[in-house]
Amino acid sequence: MARPVSLLPVASALLAGLSAAQDSIPSGGRPSPRFGAQPFTQRILLLEEFGTEQVPAQWPAAGGSMPPPQGGADCPDGDGIDTYLGQTLYPEPTRDCNEASENPFKLQIEQMLGRKLETPPAEGRPPGPMWGHQRYDEFRPVEFFQSAQTGARTNNGMRDRYQRHGYALGEFGPGGLYHNTVGDQADPALTRFNGTTRGIEVKFHPDFPAQDQRALWTFDGTFPGKLLQGRHGRPILFRHHNALPIDPAANFGFGMHTVTTHEHNGHNPAESDGFAHA
Repeated sequence: MARPVSLLPVASALLAGLSAAQDSIPSGGRPSPRFGAQPFTQRILLLEEFGTEQVPAQWPAAGGSMPPPQGGADCPDGDGIDTYLGQTLYPEPTRDCNEASENPFKLQIEQMLGRKLETPPAEGRPPGPMWGHQRYDEFRPVEFFQSAQTGARTNNGMRDRYQRHGYALGEFGPGGLYHNTVGDQADPALTRFNGTTRGIEVKFHPDFPAQDQRALWTFDGTFPGKLLQGRHGRPILFRHHNALPIDPAANFGFGMHTVTTHEHNGHNPAESDGFAHA
């Protein structure tokens, strides 16, 4: 059996080396500011479970729409996103691309382009059986979850109820190591994070500023990062909403405002697993 190796000294040496080499970055760019933050003074945020829900026996006949952004450089309202994601999945998923539902951002897209659009679809995958869910009649989804790719924003605790431990069991229970989702449980100023992710800002370190919604995009637009746990043999449908700015230039010069989903350790055909050209 190999003996355990500590990575902390190695990481410390790497950080020291990076600090010493700030003036010789190969790209010629400036080093990223540290804002006074010191190495190893940030507790790693635990992943927040997406959570799944049972597919309804009767799909709803109507449902709300993702709230539109207020401007081409903006993302939809965060509270509106949470409300939308909290509703039962609508419309009902289909084997092939849904070409009947219209893009809810049609008006805003037309305003940015300065021209009319002809029946822009709400679903992003290409039409036709080649891009349909394989063996859909045999493996219809029994569970679903949905998330919006959107700009950085404060976590409203929308997924607290989806955490399997419920912040009540074992190390996640009161007094447990992970009951506080951010920091030191002994710090009275941080007790508001006991048993909830509500209030967590998108920061890589407490001493860093919160990220601008145009600078960083995440699932739900929030921290912590998300985790999906599923069981083998239980088909899960993931509906991935694009709630990014309509204007492709609203990204500080980095990234594309289209989305694709790739699932590591998932048993998925290529057309359902983040094919780069779809």
